[in-house]
Amino acid sequence: MIISAFPGTGKTFASKKFEDIAVDLESSVYQWSDYDFEHVEQRKGKTTEKKILWPRNYFDDILSSNIKFPFVFISSNPVILDMLSVHNVKFITVTPNISDKKDYLDSYIKRGNPEEFVNKISDNFESFIKSLDNNENALCHVKLEHAKHISDIITYL
Repeated sequence: MIISAFPGTGKTFASKKFEDIAVDLESSVYQWSDYDFEHVEQRKGKTTEKKILWPRNYFDDILSSNIKFPFVFISSNPVILDMLSVHNVKFITVTPNISDKKDYLDSYIKRGNPEEFVNKISDNFESFIKSLDNNENALCHVKLEHAKHISDIITYL
């Protein structure tokens, strides 16, 4: 099952907690040439040079990971979701409630995301969530309750 989840919903934590059945495909490693493995969260929004193979490299790894793992957590990047849809690859979306905006922004700051990333999410929080929630190509849309994360619901998916 491919799960496109909003930033901060717990993709990385869930993949570590359920490492035998889940993988988190952090899109930055596929997208940016100046990706920094040690400072993933601190580099978000600060990378500059896209890899030539983006987005095909990410799409291909999503497909191969979907064979190996029951749960594949991916970015909510519209380009990727469009590619999945064009190729009839099914996915679900996971989003927080719009009323949890402050909690999510606080968590980005706490985990060390740069100001540029936090501001981009802050300025577009509602529209990003609505876009995922209204994606007609998703099999279903999962709305997280307040203070809940993917690891809290994975057994229900």
